[in-house]
Amino acid sequence: MRWTVKDIKEYCQRTGQPLPEGLPEEEPRRKYGNKKVCLDGYEFDSQKEANRYCELKLLLRAGEITDLKVHPVYVVWEGTRPGKGQRKTIRMELDFEYKENGREVVEDVKSKPTKTRAFMLKMKLFRERYPEKEFRIYE
Repeated sequence: MRWTVKDIKEYCQRTGQPLPEGLPEEEPRRKYGNKKVCLDGYEFDSQKEANRYCELKLLLRAGEITDLKVHPVYVVWEGTRPGKGQRKTIRMELDFEYKENGREVVEDVKSKPTKTRAFMLKMKLFRERYPEKEFRIYE
């Protein structure tokens, strides 16, 4: 069970214990209304992503896929900032990477609101830089 600030406050009030130091007043509202989920030591951005992880674990156990990785990070662009000469790197953290029938597959769990223009641009950069990997969007 993952404790929220509200749960901690209710527990302390019920048991008569003082509130822990540094406890925030209220949990911030998430941009897309999703709730983080912790599972097997990983923190997923949504319940949908955690469910997909469970599906992939079953496929791994069944031998349909191999080499499952969670939250792999890829560099999709490197360069210098115009006029400043500073190195700039654009990274993309995907949700999953695995092998299916010998092909390398990367997957990102998305809903309609999370398919932003920035995501679409990073996806195009990824496909150009890593043409050997199959990019899938799980909806």
